[in-house]
Amino acid sequence: MAKKKKQKTQTFLSEKQYIKEKVRGLEIGKCYWRPPQNAAQDGMQNVIITRLHKGGNISVAVFLVDMFCLGVKDTYYKMRVIKSDVQEVFLDRGEFVECSYDEAHNMIYGAIEFAEDAGIKPHPDFALTQYFLQEDTDDIPLISYDYGKNGEYFFVADSTLELNRFLPTLEKNLGKGNFKCVVKVDSEPDDDEYDDDDEEYDDDVFEKNLRELMSLSPEKLQERLANSPFAHQEPQTEYAYQRPIYPSQMSLTNSRLFDIISDRSNQAGLSDNELKEIASMDRESLCGDLEKIVMNYLYRFYNENEDEDINYGELCNSLILLGEYGSPSTSLDVVIEVLRQNNDFYDYCFGDFLSDILAASIFRLADSDEGLEKLNLYMREPGLYTFNKVFVSECIAAIAYMDSDRRDKAIGIMRGLLEYAISLENPLQYLDGVVVAFIVSSAIDLGAIELMKPIKRLFDMNRVDITVCGNYEEVEKDLLSGKYTKDLSVELNIRKIFDKTKSFSE
Repeated sequence: MAKKKKQKTQTFLSEKQYIKEKVRGLEIGKCYWRPPQNAAQDGMQNVIITRLHKGGNISVAVFLVDMFCLGVKDTYYKMRVIKSDVQEVFLDRGEFVECSYDEAHNMIYGAIEFAEDAGIKPHPDFALTQYFLQEDTDDIPLISYDYGKNGEYFFVADSTLELNRFLPTLEKNLGKGNFKCVVKVDSEPDDDEYDDDDEEYDDDVFEKNLRELMSLSPEKLQERLANSPFAHQEPQTEYAYQRPIYPSQMSLTNSRLFDIISDRSNQAGLSDNELKEIASMDRESLCGDLEKIVMNYLYRFYNENEDEDINYGELCNSLILLGEYGSPSTSLDVVIEVLRQNNDFYDYCFGDFLSDILAASIFRLADSDEGLEKLNLYMREPGLYTFNKVFVSECIAAIAYMDSDRRDKAIGIMRGLLEYAISLENPLQYLDGVVVAFIVSSAIDLGAIELMKPIKRLFDMNRVDITVCGNYEEVEKDLLSGKYTKDLSVELNIRKIFDKTKSFSE
């Protein structure tokens, strides 16, 4: 019998609530920025703030600071990553040096103040990532930096769309002629294109693009914005799943199983000896116990005391083992329930490794027409997290790629999903443009030319995110080439799967 170890519970704080209420109480870790002399050249400064959890994980917030005009132009965070990921995922992607927290704090808030004088507010996500920073009070020693270029506002727009978004605000608050701006066209401009004396670039390119936009009627301008790839870079489905009541306790036949997978030293995976011990257990009871652990984990995730990190290793280990010892008739339902959870759950439990943890389990547990139909029905449920649906669509494609006996059935499901997206009056809550685009990409990888007709129809209806798969002409060319552009194979060896999960923490 395995029960909750702690009797004291409280309502689970969502990740966003946790950030607002708890993150400032975590110890400040190392902070980083680009070398200041580099930032001075283009006005863009990346600042990274880390917070340390008691269990050893690190939460990270990244701020893209435009020192010339916009202040905090972009920002995002990642909760509870391992130490090696901070280096690999964040620091290795740019030229960073360590800085003090006070330097980072003043850089960010100074840029915000500078931008607010021009009427520009921080990126909307700063409403959340600000909690990675200490409150901006007199307790923080003041450090001054130079903002603007040569003492004036200088707006470097990524596109004419971005220019059109901020230009009215800048003109209203600063007045025409009291700031300068350029638009990046196709590629990054050379350094001399940022020169204040380069009037040809400042005036001709910028004014030509602006005149074109301003000449459009409001209806045509709205159409231009709607059809722009910039308008479809984010998932559009609003999460709306209503969770059932998950079991608060679990009665296990193999109590040793829970001891193994809940051991925090096994959070990154299991050893050969532990796998052998688990393999010696009765298979039917082992399957039932794994299903109970997963469902009880869902309960504990939403009801556990937030003062401690929840051991996501329990969930990941159980899901991998279900692929080896689960029953297609019952275990796939448990896996699909996990996939119905929201973005906060996904980020905390899986990070970027959902495919490594779950792909083999779905491949095996969906080893029947009934199993494939369960995946099909999941894809048609409204209000689920977009990227979990993307993952499942890729699993369906992997089945078609790896199993010739199931290829026709899997591609038939892909066709049905594309036709379903066509039939819906408002597909956003069911199959948004991101999901559809990944199905299209999988069709290319499979050489599934039989899907060209519904794909063409979806492009005509503007229901495909072209930032994911390209425009129809590109898709058609790739499909007709008959070349497989990607290996869709899934690793099925459980030892190799656990070796990979262990490598995440090295």
